[in-house]
Amino acid sequence: MMTGGFTPWLAWLASDTGTEAKAEWPKGPTVNYRNDHGVPVSRYAGWLLKVESSPALSGSSAMQVAQRIRRLYFSKFTERHKPSVGTNADKMINEVTPYADPPLTTEHVDQATLNGLYGTSTIVTARGVAVDVGHLWLPIDLGLANADVEADIGEAFPLDSILEALVSWAGDIGAVANTWSQEVMQLPEASRTEAAKKQKMIDLVSGRASRDDLLGDMDGVILARYWDRVFGAPDPLVISAEFLAYYRDDAMPQAQAKLLAYPNSARRFHHFLSVADPSLPANGKGSSPLEVSVVRADLTAALKPIVSDAADDLVGFWYSAPNAIEAAGSDHFDKLCENVAKFLEAGLATGMADWPPNSW
Repeated sequence: MMTGGFTPWLAWLASDTGTEAKAEWPKGPTVNYRNDHGVPVSRYAGWLLKVESSPALSGSSAMQVAQRIRRLYFSKFTERHKPSVGTNADKMINEVTPYADPPLTTEHVDQATLNGLYGTSTIVTARGVAVDVGHLWLPIDLGLANADVEADIGEAFPLDSILEALVSWAGDIGAVANTWSQEVMQLPEASRTEAAKKQKMIDLVSGRASRDDLLGDMDGVILARYWDRVFGAPDPLVISAEFLAYYRDDAMPQAQAKLLAYPNSARRFHHFLSVADPSLPANGKGSSPLEVSVVRADLTAALKPIVSDAADDLVGFWYSAPNAIEAAGSDHFDKLCENVAKFLEAGLATGMADWPPNSW
């Protein structure tokens, strides 16, 4: 009798503690970090809605919700996966949720929702384009909660870059430039051929600043600017609804999408160039309907100092050493900036562009 009743209890206990043992933190996610690619936008927005409607998080502002989502991807609780960004993201941004506590647990949402959010690497839009959600939430949280860089980082790491650009698009491209220059200089001199330098740049772009990364950066900058304007308005900002509104028209033809009164992913290249900080040279900012154009040479010239600064900022924090672009070959760096300008220019015309480009 005793054995028959005891065995199921042991099985339950083993199952429960086994789940807890593999959780990332107590009552945390039980799936691999950012391992799910191509999550539909509607499914991801549904998980966001569950966070917003959680009784345990009743009274939370949109700012607090955004910070909790960002911290699922970059915080001290993810530092074993992303050591530098994970450790220091909290230092950069004002604390509007308790940084000592995990971002979300099963006390806040059900296990499936928590696992879904934590496990997502990219969402996929109606156009079939992937967007990296980790890159998306960093500038959003920074934009809503504001920076705490002076207290935690600024004294030790004087910045030439605008912090929003550094934690998003400029930082990603700057990381490519810095890493590329270091790795080129580590090659035996006889191996530093132009072909080898070019291939190394292409490989690093694919690995460190892929299209889904850059689209996440751009969308994060756009939404941070837009949501910051509407935050605190008479109608409270509902992140899940605004998230869906931004992405729902992704496949809309450009002629129709430009007539929409709100920022949308179908016209992200126009919106990004309108609000990017530092400002990028473009015509038509503030036009209605929004129609932006660029001169590629002017945009390339403007990108060079921005990316170069990003490739040097926070040495010892993100980078092991200052960039060695001049020694490694500035022509390749110039080509990187030109290709970024071409990417932005092409996106203005069609709503999307290849990245890395088919020909470098």
